[in-house]
Amino acid sequence: MFVNVDALKGSLKVEILDSAGDVAAESDAVAGDELSAKLQWKRGDLAELKGQKISLRFILRNARFYSYWLE
Repeated sequence: MFVNVDALKGSLKVEILDSAGDVAAESDAVAGDELSAKLQWKRGDLAELKGQKISLRFILRNARFYSYWLE
């Protein structure tokens, strides 16, 4: 997962929620003005979520979030 974020004075992190709403994975925080930052996952196994319905939670602290995409 990639994000475009302006977090020069803050950060952004992403949580992946399973169908029950529980946090199944959590990314490291991204800081700086990033046009194409690849998220690194500090907790959770994304392979276990394949085929399941998930939700994404974007947590911003003093940041502007523009977009995300998957490759």
